[in-house]
Amino acid sequence: MSDVGSWFSARRQKRIREEIVRHSEHIIETVSEFVKFASKWADENTIDEGLFQRIANIESEADGIRRKILDLLAEAEMDPGIRTYLARIVRQVDWVADWALEAARLMTLIPPDGVCPELRQVALKMLNRVLDTAKATHESILMMFKDPIATLDLADRVERLEEEVDDLYQEARRVFLYKCSNLTPVFAIVTFHLLDAIEMMADKCEDTCDCIREFVVRKW
Repeated sequence: MSDVGSWFSARRQKRIREEIVRHSEHIIETVSEFVKFASKWADENTIDEGLFQRIANIESEADGIRRKILDLLAEAEMDPGIRTYLARIVRQVDWVADWALEAARLMTLIPPDGVCPELRQVALKMLNRVLDTAKATHESILMMFKDPIATLDLADRVERLEEEVDDLYQEARRVFLYKCSNLTPVFAIVTFHLLDAIEMMADKCEDTCDCIREFVVRKW
């Protein structure tokens, strides 16, 4: 077993590992609930206030877990390099939930029937691919404590998925440019910020996996 693997097998450090995994699970749940929220917005012309509140609550819980992890890391007797890597990974993946909540907030400001159906559907395609990206990121976080090679493979998958999100983002921009000329300037700005927020979720997944790569390459 590697030094990192041995270190995380200790009881005290096991708690840190469990909290990191629990935090990542909250990130996935936030993104999943946002996909449901966006589907109702796009397909049913509905703003589901209950789902929005659930997204906000889960994101807030994730923030609390992140702060707890940082406290545990600060108190742990461990290599400062490992502490830094883990704190960076947790911060980066937390941004995914932050951007999901921001996108949900923006969506509540945009009347669904005020956006052309083509753009709503491309946004949903982006989101479904973002969810795949977030799930692969979660798998990478699970695997980084067990198998460095599998972790790197998952990080590569995240990068490929992020590129697919970028392609859909470009498609969304084309639809926005040519199909959304009826939007008022204010709603056009908010709609474009919404697309940016969705794309940022995938970017932060990729940033998380860049940090995970550094962790497994240098420490295993």
